[in-house]
Amino acid sequence: MKRTIKSFSSLTDQEKKLISRQYPYGFGPQDLSSLKTAQGQHLEVLEVRTEDMIYLVKISQDLLDEFYEPEQMDLGEEFIDFTGLGMSQ
Repeated sequence: MKRTIKSFSSLTDQEKKLISRQYPYGFGPQDLSSLKTAQGQHLEVLEVRTEDMIYLVKISQDLLDEFYEPEQMDLGEEFIDFTGLGMSQ
């Protein structure tokens, strides 16, 4: 199976639809993976699989803005927003 690392800005509309289908309610921290490239660069990626390809989409603000669903804790009428804990929305 072929693997490729892509940035959000280089995704086609079809590849964005794959993300939407695989993560219909958005993704959270549990869906992210860390990896080290051959050049020694550390990346946070979202894995998107097809029958013959694994896309590793680099986490960027654009990707987070479009697909990320931050976790919130329901405390009655108040919500805790986890964005201040290193989680970008």
